[in-house]
Amino acid sequence: MILLINPKTSKSSEVQRKFFRDPNLGILYLAAVLDSNNIPVDILDLEQYLDLDEIELKKVIREKISGYKIFGVTSLTNTFHLALDLAKIIKEQDRNNFVVLGGPHVTFMYKEILENDFKTENLIDFICIGESENSFLKLVKLINFQISNSKNLADIEDNLSSIQGIAFNNSKGNLIVNNAVITTDLKRLPLPARYKLSHEYYYYTVANVIVNRGCPNQCSFCSRQKLFKKTKIRSIESILSEIRDIISMQTYSYINFYDNINI
Repeated sequence: MILLINPKTSKSSEVQRKFFRDPNLGILYLAAVLDSNNIPVDILDLEQYLDLDEIELKKVIREKISGYKIFGVTSLTNTFHLALDLAKIIKEQDRNNFVVLGGPHVTFMYKEILENDFKTENLIDFICIGESENSFLKLVKLINFQISNSKNLADIEDNLSSIQGIAFNNSKGNLIVNNAVITTDLKRLPLPARYKLSHEYYYYTVANVIVNRGCPNQCSFCSRQKLFKKTKIRSIESILSEIRDIISMQTYSYINFYDNINI
């Protein structure tokens, strides 16, 4: 069983989060891909626990992570230290748990993060670089194979090296980076797994919908060209299907469209 976790927002963003409450879209897509491949997956969104203090939150986390072996944790720059806190709690629960980090921050900083992690606490098993729907699915399948066959990491390192879009420290402490360009086919991507979320108390107010990924422009100040190597546009039918799905939930008050090229 896999648990995907969205860290609690840092204090500096709490005011915004009280009014603009949107589930993490990247995690929803990962959950949808795993679910469509018959891999059991759950979501833990720690944004729902903004009112808890640090001690109470850690207690909730320890309770919620019980029973899982593979953890996918997303991270922005302002939540990276919280992602590391999560990784520490996960490893304290069971050192054999697998921690996989993804998201914009680790896509840019994977080398520094893994080198520092190896020198310190060794909390991170893998980092997914850029679009992760394909790489995370392959990684989960390989880890599940390792668990079911009682194999060590060193036994499957050759297989790990064949998965594009990941970085990790091997059994000898060497940094391995398979940073090949890997993109997601939006035409084959299932709708975000909003059905996996706990909609208790109608917590979420905004549903994010992507119209496209990537951008044809090469602006030096923008992260799009690093995160998404190609520009891809969703079909109108797919977007309308997602809108109907959102409306049927009767939970969200607003739909926020992500459109990099204003189409």
